[in-house]
Amino acid sequence: MDYEKWIEKYKPIMTRQGSVVLYETSGEDIKKIRNTEPEYIWTLVDTDDENLAILPGMHYVNRIAYIITKVPHNEEQCEEVLYA
Repeated sequence: MDYEKWIEKYKPIMTRQGSVVLYETSGEDIKKIRNTEPEYIWTLVDTDDENLAILPGMHYVNRIAYIITKVPHNEEQCEEVLYA
């Protein structure tokens, strides 16, 4: 799935400037992530081929940040999203 279609479908939380909110992997942000239902969490990761991808769920390997969406995902039926 491409990034624009993912935004339309899952409606990530956005800043006032129109950017996707990226939550840190520590501190207060990780507390917010842990208190969010799992089906609303996505992970921005660095892939082996030096690209960025958004994966459904909470991942730890190669993670850069977490994203929360307004529309839940079904982790088993989701595909990764190439991040622009």
